[in-house]
Amino acid sequence: MKFYYFYCILLLFFNATTFAQKVHTIADNRLKKNIENVHGGLASVLKMRGVTYEWKTKSYPQFLHRDGPEIGFVAQEVELVEPLLIDFTTDGFKCVDYERVTVLLVEAIKEQQQMINHLKKQMNVMQSEINKMKLNTKK
Repeated sequence: MKFYYFYCILLLFFNATTFAQKVHTIADNRLKKNIENVHGGLASVLKMRGVTYEWKTKSYPQFLHRDGPEIGFVAQEVELVEPLLIDFTTDGFKCVDYERVTVLLVEAIKEQQQMINHLKKQMNVMQSEINKMKLNTKK
């Protein structure tokens, strides 16, 4: 029971202070090993489903969620796409680590930019061919 009260106090503290503080995650390479690039960011992002929802605040008052509409993901759906984005509460509820979603979004944007650059090159080649054809028809 003491843990439950401690957990509630922590939730209240963090809910009250996260608006006024910057949250930093240690990312120093000196603390990491086996570093590899993330692949398939775009494919993962395309499989993820953003939803609107409302919390079951009366059924689960211990989580201190606010009433009203919210926006986010369903953890079980995200887990099927990318299990590394999922954490668990001490009582087994699944949580989405929204901060880690940013990594997939960055890689997805980079993949899209590569596609855009490739399409621009193709378009320039086609425009050049069209211009040549125009010149040949004028002769």
